[in-house]
Amino acid sequence: IYFFSFVLIMTEYKGLILLVDDSVHMKLTVKSLERAGYLVEWKRDVDSAIEYIEQGLKYRLALIDISLSDNDFGRYDGTDVAKKSKEVNPQVPIIIISGYDIQIPEAVMNMQKVFHNSDLVKKVNEILK
Repeated sequence: IYFFSFVLIMTEYKGLILLVDDSVHMKLTVKSLERAGYLVEWKRDVDSAIEYIEQGLKYRLALIDISLSDNDFGRYDGTDVAKKSKEVNPQVPIIIISGYDIQIPEAVMNMQKVFHNSDLVKKVNEILK
């Protein structure tokens, strides 16, 4: 039974998503993405997100809250994470998630908070076809 479960999970796997957001409410977003077949690497601060990206690990899409700041009194923010992602992984699409309608050149789209997780999953599926 265990082996069968493993095979089933592997056939539904759609790829790794990097989520960068400090909100505890993202737990539901992570669950929704996982139910849709994605593995989610959730980073809750700028420093750990940039460190993860610099390790060269491959992910298919990045969801980044650009209003997020670092632990060094605002030296870096979510836009720096987006820039680092594009620098290291230029082919990886970025979706900005923010409470504001902000556009940055690195992003393919902006999802303004508060959004329905089903809408986010739909957009992610469309982008990663």
